[in-house]
Amino acid sequence: PPPSFYYTLFMAVCYVLSGVTQPLIMTLAKEAGIADPSCQLYMVAYYLGPAMVTLAGPSWPKSTASTAKTAGIAFFDLFAQALNYTGSMYAGPTIFAIIYSSVTVWTAVFSRLLLRKKKSLGQWVGVGVVFLGLCITGLNSVHLGPKVFHGAVMVLVGSCLHALVYVFSEAVMKCGDDKVTVQANCAIQGIVASSSLILW
Repeated sequence: PPPSFYYTLFMAVCYVLSGVTQPLIMTLAKEAGIADPSCQLYMVAYYLGPAMVTLAGPSWPKSTASTAKTAGIAFFDLFAQALNYTGSMYAGPTIFAIIYSSVTVWTAVFSRLLLRKKKSLGQWVGVGVVFLGLCITGLNSVHLGPKVFHGAVMVLVGSCLHALVYVFSEAVMKCGDDKVTVQANCAIQGIVASSSLILW
């Protein structure tokens, strides 16, 4: 049976709160000296959450190729998120939050280019407004010093690559003969990424 309205609402609020507080927690971790960018320890929990879907017993893909594609997406996302959160250390929480919001812009562009998904005029206007705001933020970060600018560039590239992860994930879940279920996609990516970080 589908989850209740209140359970769904609670989970949505938790998701939004985790996204809102994440840049601030990253800054606190940096100031406390426990957020060394070469370690990426703070990303273990980020990926352990999705790996827990394994406990629900997802329906695993039948082909090795589908599993390998999904694992490949996890490695791609690992690289993207390492750029994002390392960039966040240099750029600070405000610039990170603004630039990271470009994920929606890149997802719209890539879904149009790779999946041929159509968007309405209003959606493209929204994408344009967000992109314009990002350009202004990026240009302003040049005046805040080279470390902030480099961090902003890392977050911009990481956000762009992270958007591709959403598009690739949708492709493995909706295209081809052996479609990967949402739960299996989540579990495989979580297991691969968190295991890689723990081994690192």
